[in-house]
Amino acid sequence: VTVEEWVHLNDQPPLWSRDPKDVTDEEYKNFYKATFKQYQDPVLWHHFKGDSGPVSFRALIFVPESLPEDYWQSPQSTQQDTRLMVKRVFITSEFGDHKLPKWMSWIKVIIDADDLPLNVSRETLQSNRFLKQIKNIVTARFIQTMTKTAEEDPEKYLQVLKTYNTIMKLGVIESAMEGKSGNRDKLTGLIRWDTTLRNNISLQDYVDARKEGQNQIFFLANIGQSIENMRHSVFVEKLVARGYEVVLMTDTMDEILVSNLRVFGNMRFQDAAKKGLQYGDEDVEKEKKDLEKFKEDYKPLVDFFVKSTKEAVKDERYPAETRHNSTSTSQKWADWNIVIGIEMHAQLKTRRKLFSDSLVPEHMFVESNERITLFDAAFPGTLPTLNSNCISLAIRAALALQAEIQSRSAFDRKHYFYGDLPVGYQITQNYAPFARNGHVNLPKSRKQVRIKQVQIEQDTAKSFSSGSERTEYDLNRAGMALLEIVSQPDMTSPEEAGEYVKTLQTILRSVGVSDGMMEAGSLRCDVNVSIHRDGEPLGTRTEIKNLNSVRSVVLATRAEVSRQIRLLTSTPSSQAIIQQTLTFDEDAVQVIPLRTKEGVEDYR
Repeated sequence: VTVEEWVHLNDQPPLWSRDPKDVTDEEYKNFYKATFKQYQDPVLWHHFKGDSGPVSFRALIFVPESLPEDYWQSPQSTQQDTRLMVKRVFITSEFGDHKLPKWMSWIKVIIDADDLPLNVSRETLQSNRFLKQIKNIVTARFIQTMTKTAEEDPEKYLQVLKTYNTIMKLGVIESAMEGKSGNRDKLTGLIRWDTTLRNNISLQDYVDARKEGQNQIFFLANIGQSIENMRHSVFVEKLVARGYEVVLMTDTMDEILVSNLRVFGNMRFQDAAKKGLQYGDEDVEKEKKDLEKFKEDYKPLVDFFVKSTKEAVKDERYPAETRHNSTSTSQKWADWNIVIGIEMHAQLKTRRKLFSDSLVPEHMFVESNERITLFDAAFPGTLPTLNSNCISLAIRAALALQAEIQSRSAFDRKHYFYGDLPVGYQITQNYAPFARNGHVNLPKSRKQVRIKQVQIEQDTAKSFSSGSERTEYDLNRAGMALLEIVSQPDMTSPEEAGEYVKTLQTILRSVGVSDGMMEAGSLRCDVNVSIHRDGEPLGTRTEIKNLNSVRSVVLATRAEVSRQIRLLTSTPSSQAIIQQTLTFDEDAVQVIPLRTKEGVEDYR
């Protein structure tokens, strides 16, 4: 072969091997878009070199402008783009057990090491100590980059946080679960919060500006609520009046973060909405005197209301008592043991139904019976086809609840004849559910509620009255995928039941399993209640169906406990409590029997 001339096509050294001082911003942006097939510029980047043991390396870290579209839909780390080079030769982007955690799986990284061998298999290379260190190196450098940006360019940092503030919270939670307190504390300092007085402050800013003698970080959590509305909440009025600043939390991740963090700067977190709130600066004697005078002044009015409403008023409570009296409502029933279990039904966030190709109604204003197929309407000869995305979401929920996913699960037919089931049975799981033996930790009660099982099932149609003797059915909801989460009867008060529902709602929202909109019907609860005295066997269980708010769960449970106590203490034994299904009238604050509940369901 005769070679007339050698032409050097690319005389530029790799970008990462150059001195960062000699590389322009435009070069970084063009390199990022060309290498990682991106259309938007990165919002941040970090170019550095370092050593890890005997290995020297150079690296580039890029922070994308936006997260991958499916980021919150995936329970584990999404496909990562961390590329390992050796002497400018691409080796691998698969790091096995040493891949980046979920909260950092979106970052774009190139690492070029000069001291790793090239002539070995990938399996041998993956056992190299340096590969095990890459996760820690990238995490530490990312935190350094964010910290430097926050200090040197606060305006740019706030723009970055529009996308990554929630990511930081997820990082705090995952770091706490892994026991990495160093990363947890550093990431906590990078999160920004709105308060009753200021916007976009760090927790360190809050601690530095605390009132003299204050030893608690007061917070108020209300998912989806606007900051402006929360600043006028009744729960913060007295705190603000006393000169305290309250951190306002509106993200689904916030309460999970607080339960994992608990303390910052030697100050514990204190929920401003918690009953029995203590400020720390009370003049107890003076406030007791003021309360007695208040009671005396308003006694005629209170007596009038109690007399006028008869039994509708269950208790008298004055403003100051909501703080000094920290006892729960259940202490009024001190002679009784309350046993509560909850079945929660959450609509899965899927585009299609569980067993058909029909699209799920994206809002409540879709025309009736518009989103149905022949299978949904129970036409003869139609067969179910399982939506695999429902299984993925169920896996995600089971992992979040730390439940045991079963190696074998199966669907059963639950037979009952009702107008909202066109086919006369519901496809659900009973004998072989999807997962068993999980648990939910209640941060306020500091209690663990066991999960008996997690199962997938069909939703029913929606019925509504259209005249005095006519009921119509909308099949849009029929066949939508439901995740039923059945708890063990571990709750012992209405307040615990409400906290359990709120905590579970937050978990399902944070992992993207369900939108958790109770007011829209995508999250509904059936509460099972029984009571008994010490030394007696468990009482007869009743079930309150289709409760669609945390408030309804608490009020309905209170009403049912009161009803059962009233029956057992003042009603002849021939009218003892029977096992039945109830509904809750929120306006009248009372439960109403629907039908007698059968002892054994007809599963086939």
